[in-house]
Amino acid sequence: MSRLFEWVCAFAAGQQPVMAPVDGARLHTIGDQCWVADRELIYGRGLLPVRMVILRGNDGALTLYSPVHLDDGTLEALSGLGSVRHVIAPNRFHTLFVGRALALYPEAELLVCEAHGGLAQQFGDRTRVIRERTVLESGLELMPVRLRDGLGEVVAYHDPSVTLILADLLFNIQQAAGGPVRFAYRMNGIWRRPGQSRLQRLFLLRDEESLAGFYRWALSRPFEQIAMAHGHLMSIDAREQFYQVFRRYAR
Repeated sequence: MSRLFEWVCAFAAGQQPVMAPVDGARLHTIGDQCWVADRELIYGRGLLPVRMVILRGNDGALTLYSPVHLDDGTLEALSGLGSVRHVIAPNRFHTLFVGRALALYPEAELLVCEAHGGLAQQFGDRTRVIRERTVLESGLELMPVRLRDGLGEVVAYHDPSVTLILADLLFNIQQAAGGPVRFAYRMNGIWRRPGQSRLQRLFLLRDEESLAGFYRWALSRPFEQIAMAHGHLMSIDAREQFYQVFRRYAR
């Protein structure tokens, strides 16, 4: 099974997704001091919804969680919000646009999960490895979640907007371009039902102790909405939906 997992990772890494053209506003407000950049990646023959979350801290500085391609329009919109101090690469699958973000913001620090030492080596002194619950100078709270050997995800809680921010720990795909894409989502168990994919449950979500710690940490925060990297925001009954997805890790 381990070899099969590595093959899946290698196949995914070998793909060359590109960002679909953006039509309309580059950013949308979803709460106090919190914005999102909703985009689509052309991945193979389908479109994958992706989201960058922009968080402004108590000090006025911005944190970019899971950066998307920063085109001129997005850069202009960001410049009106503040200066970028942190860029978060939440896991190994969300690094496609990290290099460009760091090049555009040379003073920004890259934050990565402890499982991703390769990123720390790549970007050197600009990288901070998140090994435990961390509160940034801006007040943003980060939590590393170990998934299995060599894999993890950094999640966040943003108090001004009472938002829980995740990357791939939760999908909420409610629409898709084309029947084949919907079929793929349905076969993977993430079509119009919040949760994790079958592939995640089979290969990734192996460290139940760490996931149980994440479950307790998240529910101890007063979040009212969830912003994930893929799919619709959860802003109605977000806590109940979180419980239904993650209750298997209740300890």
